[in-house]
Amino acid sequence: KTYRNIIKVLLAIMAAASMIISCESADLDTKQPVEEQLAVTTNNLKGNWELVLWNGSAMDMTYMYLTIDRGLTYTMYQNPDSFSDVPRVITGEYFLYEEDLVGVIIRGNYDYTGDEWSRRYVVRSLTASSMVWVDMNDSSEIMEFKKIDTIPVVK
Repeated sequence: KTYRNIIKVLLAIMAAASMIISCESADLDTKQPVEEQLAVTTNNLKGNWELVLWNGSAMDMTYMYLTIDRGLTYTMYQNPDSFSDVPRVITGEYFLYEEDLVGVIIRGNYDYTGDEWSRRYVVRSLTASSMVWVDMNDSSEIMEFKKIDTIPVVK
């Protein structure tokens, strides 16, 4: 009788395991494919970007758009300090460098003053449609961008 009980328990375990595996494979079939991570290069950064989340919060009533060129220049269109439909346009240069154990860092300066950005960011993620920047000195400062075709505030 004990052998029969052991066999019944083993069959029950195998049946349960089979059900769990089939449920997991069904879940895998419905998940969206993970987008490929790209190397952080000027070529892969170029394009128009919209800041969609800042520290996990949506950009309510404010916006920031960024055009990044391969030639190490950028144009930023933003309204966080004016809350108007007329963007403040900021231009400058950006630079990429890699730091061991950290990753690729983006930093820049402003054309109108020549001053450097107050922060340097680790490019934590870059795909064909999104990127994430994390402040090097404050990991709670996170900017999430999505790639867009055109900057809507430019007329």
